Amino acid sequence: MSDLFVLPRAEVQDSSGGVEAGAKLEFFITSTSTNLDTYSDDALTTANANPVIADSAGRFGAIFLRDEDYKVVLSDSDDVQIWSADPVRGGVDNLADDTIRSSLATTGSANAFALTVNRTITAYANGDVFIAKANFTITGAATLNVTGGQSGASALGAKTIKKRHDQDVASGDIENGQWCVWKYDGTNMQLLSGVATGGYVDPITTRGDLIRGDASGNVERLAVGTADEVLTSDGTDAAWGAVPTATDTVVGGAETATQDEQETGGAVDKMVTPGRQQFHPSAAKVWVKWEQTGANSILASYNMTSVTDGGAAGDTDHLFATDFSGTEYALMAVAEDNRSVWPTITMIAGGVTTLSRTSDNATATDSNHNMMVIFGDQ
Repeated sequence: MSDLFVLPRAEVQDSSGGVEAGAKLEFFITSTSTNLDTYSDDALTTANANPVIADSAGRFGAIFLRDEDYKVVLSDSDDVQIWSADPVRGGVDNLADDTIRSSLATTGSANAFALTVNRTITAYANGDVFIAKANFTITGAATLNVTGGQSGASALGAKTIKKRHDQDVASGDIENGQWCVWKYDGTNMQLLSGVATGGYVDPITTRGDLIRGDASGNVERLAVGTADEVLTSDGTDAAWGAVPTATDTVVGGAETATQDEQETGGAVDKMVTPGRQQFHPSAAKVWVKWEQTGANSILASYNMTSVTDGGAAGDTDHLFATDFSGTEYALMAVAEDNRSVWPTITMIAGGVTTLSRTSDNATATDSNHNMMVIFGDQ
């Protein structure tokens, strides 16, 4: 959007087109008969006479307006009114109409800002915006007290300055020389221009750190946990902790069962690895299938090192890979042929164990294929 060019020097003519020397422009607060100053400089520091008098050529000097509405009356040198305009918008900016500009710095000290604006204002209005340069650095919570630009105006009262909607400003949030934008919300002055220091501070200081919200919802550092800890939650906070033990109702990790825990068979929160499953009482410690009428070759087995001819008919010698802890173990053997076979065994914990087979007529005999399973403790 662009602005329409207006001649910087106005020239007044009378009804005949002649020069209106000594014409008068008088400025008032809109809709009133109260005079309102204009200025000869854009900083609004040097007020014009009111009314402003045209020279002999009917031209007026520079006239700068405050950022508010005026009533303007043009009269001839004899104070005969030529025309009146109301309202005439003062100032040129692209801010909202509720913005009250100041080209001056604030005054005040000790965290109490004072600001005299260049516009008539008799009371705060929700939505008013004030712009000014701070004249000191705050050291804690602060206030802003505004005074209107009209003659004889009184301060409207100190209002607490808030950042991030509802937080008090803190030391260093507003610095000397900082341009600030405050918006009145009906109760407080909200600082829209941001704080001079602080802002987001990266809380991470160490490799492995995480960021979480604290009890107030602010960002805080969660230091890296110790070895083997995992990130857990109690439904309120995130924290490092040990891996929870898995149960029927709790999701978690499970420790590996030891050999002793496998042998007792009582633990329900342990995990069994393939190398230890055989230690459970229900697991076979030895099983084997071998052929006897030939070379006593092992056809398939677990924990059986070798099967050899025992010398006598029906006898085979067996060498366990892992010995039993004692001789109290249970054995079952069968033959893969049409005869009934009755096995007998010399019960030893380790070394060579001899298995003898006899038929149903008590005759020692070899079988084509034999199978044996042993349960016990190793």
